[in-house]
Amino acid sequence: MITIKILGNRYQIPESMKEVKLSRYVQFLDFLDAAMPQWLQDIQNMEDDEERNEAMRTISKKQESSLLDFYAYEVEFWSGCPYADIRKHPINEIAGIWGFIRERMTLQEDKQFCAFLCDGVLYHLPKRFMTESTLEDYAEANAYEQQLEKVMNGQYKALFYIAAIICRTSETEGFDDYSQEHRAALFTDHLTAYDAFQIGFFLQRQNNKLQKDFQIYMTSQTLSILKQDTTN
Repeated sequence: MITIKILGNRYQIPESMKEVKLSRYVQFLDFLDAAMPQWLQDIQNMEDDEERNEAMRTISKKQESSLLDFYAYEVEFWSGCPYADIRKHPINEIAGIWGFIRERMTLQEDKQFCAFLCDGVLYHLPKRFMTESTLEDYAEANAYEQQLEKVMNGQYKALFYIAAIICRTSETEGFDDYSQEHRAALFTDHLTAYDAFQIGFFLQRQNNKLQKDFQIYMTSQTLSILKQDTTN
């Protein structure tokens, strides 16, 4: 943890995502949904970087005021410093603290990440992913899709269940060999946001691979059909 001072009082903020439990980060996601101004959400959802940067450069005075207010509330969330005290602190220092926190909340993908410790137990990411080749595999894929849909609808606590569904204590442990409810509860208490993000990066890579494999399959099928037409 890193110690900061606001109005002469000491507060602590996380130094990295490894110090933040996923349960706390889920609270942060709920906080963002409630506290972030709608106009800021709209700008952040812009796909073009230049368009997004230009929109931020041209915000109104009213928007700037609500942005600084949002900074203050986020600093309060992570530090525990009362919002009323933050309002009395110099704006440039609060903005600096907010920027520092956001920097610490940004993660780089570790493509070598394949296992993690949680409450003293080593968990592995799956080497086979959602094959649906057996009834057990099919049940796993179905459970995963249900929880993913919840996350996409803003029910972030489903993240614990996604981790519980895909993470195993060994290569031989199957979906039917343990309680997903029990493991999700354990992850709720102990899983770090860093490990959760790396699991998310893994899932993104798998999704991209599935899409690529599907495109290769469709291309090969098309070429096969064209070859038959040419032969005939």
